[in-house]
Amino acid sequence: MNAVTGGDGGPLDWIPDGFFRLDADGRLEPVNRAARELLADGLTDASSLTTLPLPGDAVEQLRAGGAVPAVLPGGRTVVLQLRSDAAGASWLQASDVTMVEALHGQLAALGRLRLLGGFAQGVAHDLNNVLGAAIGIAERAEDAAVEDRAFVQGLLASARSGAQLLRTFARLARSSPRERRIVDLGSLAADALGLFGKSAQKRGCAVELQVLAAPRVRVIVEDAMQLVLLACVMALESAAGGLQTLVVDEASSEAAARLRQFGRIRILDRGPAAAFDGLAMALAAPHHGVLAPVAGLAGDGSALLQALLIHLRHGGYCRVGTVADGRRELTLAWPAVSR
Repeated sequence: MNAVTGGDGGPLDWIPDGFFRLDADGRLEPVNRAARELLADGLTDASSLTTLPLPGDAVEQLRAGGAVPAVLPGGRTVVLQLRSDAAGASWLQASDVTMVEALHGQLAALGRLRLLGGFAQGVAHDLNNVLGAAIGIAERAEDAAVEDRAFVQGLLASARSGAQLLRTFARLARSSPRERRIVDLGSLAADALGLFGKSAQKRGCAVELQVLAAPRVRVIVEDAMQLVLLACVMALESAAGGLQTLVVDEASSEAAARLRQFGRIRILDRGPAAAFDGLAMALAAPHHGVLAPVAGLAGDGSALLQALLIHLRHGGYCRVGTVADGRRELTLAWPAVSR
């Protein structure tokens, strides 16, 4: 191996990214120091594309030109992408983004705290009502006949509602752990609605949830719920009241040259045109433009773009459009998990 292609002391050894040459038979050959270090610590069993620690369809995404994140043993995160040079040789580039992902997580946590700060008054008001109702029902139940179970049932319903709201609030307030879990997308949307509904009412907007399917998705729950909440707020900003609808369903999308199932939350609203147009502009160039300042996205617009970048990096997609009745449609989709 010569200095140009990355022998000891060669130019590629100065680059922090790991480079692997992809042989005709699919084997990976490390060509610089960073690649050899990855093989020694994290990719010890990766001798070819098919033995990389990736989900089943991620190799197809690589071959289609996509950038695929991989979490290595020990917690390191690398982004893998196939490259080709002028001579037609194929290379696998591995970029260590562990620190970047950690910073993204911290920024997301700060964004969630800001978002929850805006909902805090409504949540406190709801919990006060729940506790007040529970106390009143309990006091009346002391004197009620044993067969009159309506009071006890009301107490139970109020307690469950308050507990669910408090669990959702507490889950979003924490910054760790950031674990990917399989969740029902309808339940996630319902939890988000529990936090968002009160703010919407104060702006003269009613919010309804329509669950047309029950897709299961693998997500970092805190990040996914933050994205849904920020998207709802953006759609509602400056809107003159009305109805906002969250539709949960499933759809197929072309990914890596084959159809793939996605779970979706479609937000239908008559929100401001500037915000939707600005979001569409950002999505037109997600790799380098999604974090850029965009006209029309005021307030928590930067937090929404940050949440969208994380969403796109983990295989999701987002689309902006208009439905038949003139309402604007913001679609958030996550790869569905087979049942």
